[in-house]
Amino acid sequence: MLAAMDEGIGRVLSTLSDCGLAEDTLVFFLSDNGGPTGANGSNNLPLRGVKGTTWEGGIRVPFLLRWPSQLRGGRVYDQSVIAMDVFATALAAVGAKAPSDRRMDGEDLLPFLTGQLSGRLGPHDFLYWRFGEQRAIRSGNLKWTVARDGQGLFDLAEDVGESRDLSVQKPADLKQMQEAYAAWEVQLAEPLWGPQGGAVPARRARRS
Repeated sequence: MLAAMDEGIGRVLSTLSDCGLAEDTLVFFLSDNGGPTGANGSNNLPLRGVKGTTWEGGIRVPFLLRWPSQLRGGRVYDQSVIAMDVFATALAAVGAKAPSDRRMDGEDLLPFLTGQLSGRLGPHDFLYWRFGEQRAIRSGNLKWTVARDGQGLFDLAEDVGESRDLSVQKPADLKQMQEAYAAWEVQLAEPLWGPQGGAVPARRARRS
């Protein structure tokens, strides 16, 4: 699959180049979840968890952008972004606006990637995840996670493997994260589907 993906991406980029569009085309590359390590040869280390969990091994994925005429290559943007930012960024790239009667998830990443908004920490004050009874919220480097096999508050800058729970050491931060998550959750619509086809009392995410 890695070889097939490499070949397929190469064909797309080569076609853009052959058509004279490579410099002016915004290309995104990302995955939708971490590897299911028990089902194939994937390896999420040093991250904890796998596909289907709210540990970093389930939700942290590669995210790359390529737009040679607008973005300088070879750089790393260190702040947190999410897949829902793709749509907002693509709209901004072509000068389009979202329908005024729709609430759109995600943020335009271009001002952050070009340095126009370098004074802000990042496009999101909080990022949220919900999968069945699992949940997670991240603000900066702090992340509160409730997974199937554990929970806790973690500083991802110092502990990307989520092995040292800081709930006792940082009770004020834990309370802030839990309150922010609860405020987000009450805005959500009921889910139309659940994991493994079962009914889930959680609500479907609409906003990051």
